[in-house]
Amino acid sequence: AASVEVNGTYDISGLNRTVKNLSGSGFIQSSVSTAHLTVDSNSAHTEFTGVIGSSIERLIKVGNYTLTLSNQQLFVGDVLILEGALKANLTNASSVEVNGTYDLNGVSSSLNNLSGNGVVEDTADAHPTLSLNIEKESAFSGVLHSSLGNLTLNGAHPFTLSGINNYTGTIVTGK
Repeated sequence: AASVEVNGTYDISGLNRTVKNLSGSGFIQSSVSTAHLTVDSNSAHTEFTGVIGSSIERLIKVGNYTLTLSNQQLFVGDVLILEGALKANLTNASSVEVNGTYDLNGVSSSLNNLSGNGVVEDTADAHPTLSLNIEKESAFSGVLHSSLGNLTLNGAHPFTLSGINNYTGTIVTGK
């Protein structure tokens, strides 16, 4: 996979793609059908100021370095963070599995499910709210960092926190 800088439109045309060190300010979409996008941040911290469109079904983050998605994303699929850190506003994402680090980057986020054994934090120290609309029974065995604000849980299904956490915010439960 080659390094990719997107400043126009990058159409992955229904194919699952792996890109290295994503950067730029463009738009990523799949015009033919939904597709998976894997971003390998294995050799540098990078920032993508563009937008990942709603036709991307799954975003997979690998590599030990940080990928920052600094704009609000249209992306509504699943996110899998296998390694390194993803700093992003994932307000529209369906579910996030964190096995690396998910950094809310100062923006409150609403997800349908959270799972994995990684770290959820906010390095911007803005104490954003993490809202989970639990659509299925799920568990997070990682760490919720004290930099987070409120944790809001909604939905009719159980959600289990089983990791050793230093979370000090308020947990608000809905229906």
